[in-house]
Amino acid sequence: MTDEQLVEQFVDEHAKIEQLLEEEKIKEAKQTYLDLLETYKQIQQSKLEQYHKELAYDQLNDIFQDVNRAKERVQIPYNLVIAGVLVLALGMLVAFNPTIVGFASLHDEISQPVDLFIDRSGIHQITLKDKPLTLKATGTFNGAGKLFLKQGETFHLIVDSSTLLDGNFENACDETCEVNHGSNNIELFAELEEGSTLTVGSLLYKIPRTDNSAPVWSGSTTQFSAQQGQTLTLNLNEHFSDSDGDPLVYLSTTEAGLQVTVQNEKVLITPQSGITGAKQIIFIASDLEMLTKVPVTINVG
Repeated sequence: MTDEQLVEQFVDEHAKIEQLLEEEKIKEAKQTYLDLLETYKQIQQSKLEQYHKELAYDQLNDIFQDVNRAKERVQIPYNLVIAGVLVLALGMLVAFNPTIVGFASLHDEISQPVDLFIDRSGIHQITLKDKPLTLKATGTFNGAGKLFLKQGETFHLIVDSSTLLDGNFENACDETCEVNHGSNNIELFAELEEGSTLTVGSLLYKIPRTDNSAPVWSGSTTQFSAQQGQTLTLNLNEHFSDSDGDPLVYLSTTEAGLQVTVQNEKVLITPQSGITGAKQIIFIASDLEMLTKVPVTINVG
């Protein structure tokens, strides 16, 4: 699907939700909201300009408020909508706040404390968690000096005290905002004037991101039996798995005649009295990056 088609699909789904809410078809609106959430995720990963992604987020947040206000007319528990917004909110952190460890959109960014005190010029070796693609430093100069990243015989300036107002620097990277370092072992060279000191509190750096795998359905069946007026409790951790070991967030749709509540990893399904037959709902698992939707059947006897 092209970027233009993604935008068109987002607009169409957004308009459909508004129409369904106006017609008080709340269950259908909730289902379409989940589709809209997935479309938004694709927009987030696309090459669209940032303002398109920000606009999509604003519209998605607005429609959530509309779904929220309609919660009294719907049998979908409020906490399910909140769970959906949790996925959305963390998705926005992925897109707009790459300092969140492990959730940068193209790279993982790590903040590593080093607490390095330097009182004379020299080289200091530090072991990072992986090969850095960027390198930023936070710390304090007491006096005058410079801090470099040493690569072979080349020195890349990280920060120069002469450019600071009070000696403090945060995420400085004069010449190291992009680096191509072949090892996770780095050398910092401090050049200090006599009597000066330097404290490097932490290093912030990006590393190549490992591929993320979506949650998968690992349950033995998608058919479940329930009795009228009795609550069926399923532990979704026993039916979904994630090969990366990521913690999962769960959602569920509902169906007429079923009361469905999600409590952390558990889903509670209670058929109303007089309800029989097969009911279709959808379980959704997210590792906060990818969604997996699995249709299941609740056979009410």
